[in-house]
Amino acid sequence: MKYIVFWGLLSLACSGCASETFTVNVTDYDNVAVTDAVVTVKAMNKVILFGSDKANDFDKYSANADSNGVVTVRFNCPNGHFSWWATANSCYPSMVFDGCFKSEERLSSSSVSVVLNEHESCGSVRLYRKKNPQPMFAYTAEKDISAPYWDGRFGFDLQCFDWLPPLGQGKVADFYYVRNFGENGATEEECDRRKIQRLFSFRAGEKECPKAGDIIGRIEFAQNCGAYIAKKTGNDNFPSTYGANKDAAFVEEFPIKIVAQKGNNWLHQAPVVGSDEYMVVRTRVVCNERGEIVSANYAKILGPLHFTIQVVVGESVFNPIPNDTNLEFDPEQNLYKGKKGRGRIP
Repeated sequence: MKYIVFWGLLSLACSGCASETFTVNVTDYDNVAVTDAVVTVKAMNKVILFGSDKANDFDKYSANADSNGVVTVRFNCPNGHFSWWATANSCYPSMVFDGCFKSEERLSSSSVSVVLNEHESCGSVRLYRKKNPQPMFAYTAEKDISAPYWDGRFGFDLQCFDWLPPLGQGKVADFYYVRNFGENGATEEECDRRKIQRLFSFRAGEKECPKAGDIIGRIEFAQNCGAYIAKKTGNDNFPSTYGANKDAAFVEEFPIKIVAQKGNNWLHQAPVVGSDEYMVVRTRVVCNERGEIVSANYAKILGPLHFTIQVVVGESVFNPIPNDTNLEFDPEQNLYKGKKGRGRIP
């Protein structure tokens, strides 16, 4: 009888009798209400004791914002856990958030009890407005550009995302990758696949290998060009900036260091831009006779950025219009026409 009651209650829970209300206040980063916002909730449509990844075990519920940017979604949520996100035609989407109703709702095989009540919860989210998205050249690491693994100074073109000849088809060096392993380096002719791997990962303490903290290369820019690094926003759908800050301190050189990993047993070269960072680049600078900048192009590189066997980059965006600091890329208008390695982040 005990198990009959339990499965009866479980069946009742699975039938969707629980009715929940989730209210979200949606604003932009100027605290202005986003009146065209839509909040979508994804919740299990039944109680599953050990979890499930099957699409048909979930339902989606959506609701529109009112004139104050407030959205109220009503949905069934038998297990009390759900995910949600906000979208709007005027904004970039939010991240996906986890939600949970703190309630008396219980489902236990030991107590054989299910308490089904209506519950309310609330949240808030801020969205980044779409201001002035433009056509630009945007690339991801999927473009598969090999990195040089011998010592030297190598120019890289951000507009076509390629090395300058003889390594690639680039035309203008927007920055230079300088590799200087010294005695631990090798000539191009000496590097086979096995040796390449050894040039990027070292066991700590091995003879003639670099030590943690050693500088083995750098990224450098031409005079009056440069870059600055900033932290990502935390929103994967808009992780960086609307545009370059012309008044920022543009640095002309960034060192590449050897760092430890995996309990300090192994060493490798650190990225120039970390996974939680982005770099804004000023390049192709033209100055007048007084040394004043009269023309420049701007680009951004989403981390990580480092050079191992491949040029590893989260995404790069190049604005081809001189003196336009806008870096809000329109993913629907990518000027790069290749099929592989197309950028997609504004």
